[in-house]
Amino acid sequence: MARKKIDENTVINRGQYNIGKIVMLTFVGGVFVALGIAIIINIVSDLKAAQFVKAVILVPIGMGLLLCVFGGVALFLAWKDVYHWVKKRITKKRGVEGFAVITDSYSISEGGKTGMNINRYYGFVLTYEINGAQKTFKTDPTFEINEYNYLKSLEQVKIKIYKDYVVINEEFRYGIYTKDSYTGLDKKYFKDKPYSTIVKLMSWFAIVWIVLFIVMFALTVTLKNSAFVIIAFSILPLVIIPLGIIYAVYFFKDVGKKQ
Repeated sequence: MARKKIDENTVINRGQYNIGKIVMLTFVGGVFVALGIAIIINIVSDLKAAQFVKAVILVPIGMGLLLCVFGGVALFLAWKDVYHWVKKRITKKRGVEGFAVITDSYSISEGGKTGMNINRYYGFVLTYEINGAQKTFKTDPTFEINEYNYLKSLEQVKIKIYKDYVVINEEFRYGIYTKDSYTGLDKKYFKDKPYSTIVKLMSWFAIVWIVLFIVMFALTVTLKNSAFVIIAFSILPLVIIPLGIIYAVYFFKDVGKKQ
C-alpha cells in the first residue's frame, strides 16, 4: 500500500485523549481504592471482635482513607477524559453548527505557567448565541500549542452545539504545526542541522547507555562490586552534558540573530 502523501493542506486528525494515560490512571486508581477499602474492612472487622477501640488503629484507617482518596482522584481524572471524549463524539455527530468567539483561554502543563512551555495543553472559553440567547462554554484543555495559535488567530471559530455541550469544529491542517508540541520550540530546532544531528546523537547514546547500564548492573549483582554501576552512571553525563552544551550554543546563537 502506497504511503499517503502529506502536504501543507492535509487535514490532521490528532487524537486529543491519551488511551494509555486513561488505562494507567484507571488501573492505579482501582488498585489504590481496592487496597484502601480492604484495609478499612479489615480494621472494622477487628473492631467488632474487640472489647474497645484502640487508638493505634487510627493510623491504618487513615492510611486506608488516603489510599481511597488518591485512587479516587486518579479514577476521576481518567474518566473525566472518557466523559469528554464521549460527549465530543456525540456532539460532532448530532450537534447544530454555529460560530463562537474565543473570549479567554487557560492551560495545563507539566511545567510551570512561566518559562518553557513543557507539554502544555490549552482550553478556551467560548461565547456563542443560540435561539437568541448568548451563552458561554469552557472547553477541556486538549489543544496543543499550534492549534492554540491557529484558533486564537481566528475572529470566530466554527462550533457544534448539542444540548449544553459545545465542541470546536475547525479543521487543523499540516501547515499550522510549526512548533514542537512538547517544548513549544520551532520544529527546526529538532529537524534542521546541526540540531537534528545533535538530537540523534543524544538519542542513540541514550539507547546504548540503557543497554550498557543493564549489563553493568548485572555485573554488579553477579560480582558484588558496585564499581560497575558507578562507572555506568558516570558515563551518561560525560557524553550528554557536552552534547547539551553544544546544542545550547547553537540555539542561543540562532536566537541572538533574530534580536
